[in-house]
Amino acid sequence: MTLVFHRASDAPQTHAIVIGVGRFPYLNGTNDRLMKELRSVAGVTSPPNNAHAMAEWLVKAADRLVPPLGSIELLVSETDGKVAQFPRGPHSPATRENDDVDAATGDNVEVALEAWLARCESDANNLAVFFGSSHGMQSQEHILLLEDAGARANDQWRNMLSLNHLHRNLYKKAHKRSLLFADCCRNLLEAGITSLDNFSGRRIGEISVEDYAKARNEPDRFVYMLRATPPGVVAKATRDGLGYFTASLLKCLDGGAGQPKPHYGWCISPGRLRGWVEAAGRYGLGIPDSDIRPIDDDSSWDDRPILQLEAMPRFPVRVREAELLDFGRATLRLAQQDAAFAEERRPCFANVTALHAWVPPNFATYEATGEIVEIDAAIRLETVAVPVFSEGHDVPLRRI
Repeated sequence: MTLVFHRASDAPQTHAIVIGVGRFPYLNGTNDRLMKELRSVAGVTSPPNNAHAMAEWLVKAADRLVPPLGSIELLVSETDGKVAQFPRGPHSPATRENDDVDAATGDNVEVALEAWLARCESDANNLAVFFGSSHGMQSQEHILLLEDAGARANDQWRNMLSLNHLHRNLYKKAHKRSLLFADCCRNLLEAGITSLDNFSGRRIGEISVEDYAKARNEPDRFVYMLRATPPGVVAKATRDGLGYFTASLLKCLDGGAGQPKPHYGWCISPGRLRGWVEAAGRYGLGIPDSDIRPIDDDSSWDDRPILQLEAMPRFPVRVREAELLDFGRATLRLAQQDAAFAEERRPCFANVTALHAWVPPNFATYEATGEIVEIDAAIRLETVAVPVFSEGHDVPLRRI
């Protein structure tokens, strides 16, 4: 089944749907009637891992979500074709007889979307959360491939999900707030861009230009989508089996970002989420700058909390040598005496990396320092004061 978490409440709730697709048995290179970019699509390991990780995080954060978690619809197609597993827990539906999870096929996704939307629309103050990870392609729409994509050569869009369509149509639903995450590529699908036919994949309704414009101007409504990449760019993987975007997102949601708000304490809202995710990847996790490029274009922003943090957040700082000749040669340090905080990176020649640290916000500044030890002397790098009040810092140290 697809419903893996459910608890009833008369109060507003968060309802989530999580999709991860790792196999595409109909895109095996044998059907030349498919669009050329779709004829041969290899399986991928990170999307199922991403989906499992997101579902697990939602369960752990159930009571810190704003509003609290009410349900999770989970669909996973494992790369090896085995039935995905997600362990039952205290809030598993009574009808769930084992740990099996349904595959992310077109029919299963359509049924799960309808069930998810029905729960979301049960209260205007509910929060809808969508997470999707698979092969993604950019035509006129940003498309997520489902497991049986390509099963019908004469209806090639059928077992695909348009993220743009989902984004637009959530504006007309009875609930006011929606949050979408997409960890997938946006490779250009030439045949889709030049096609005269409209996208005919799995849908959640229709919305007119007029209704869309009106809904976007409602002050209490928002539909926020954060994608892993801009158009035409590949979403990189894997770090600990996860996509770079998912790893960075989870780091933020686990307390690597946040701001204080009355009645909530430290919390996260969508308005600054893109910057936090990007900083988490670049400065805190050591993901190369070119490989972490989240984008939230065409989204409405909202400053109301979606998650309360368990404690004061930590912010990412990257300390590195500024001069190419010095890369890997220096000892780098980041310290703050009042916070009893100190991190050090010793010289590393084989695999040159910066010093990546997560530090608590503090009114006193941190200090980044470095030195290069030569045979008969020590070359000092500059000392840089690092105030920590923002999403993250990049600190390149130069020779004095």
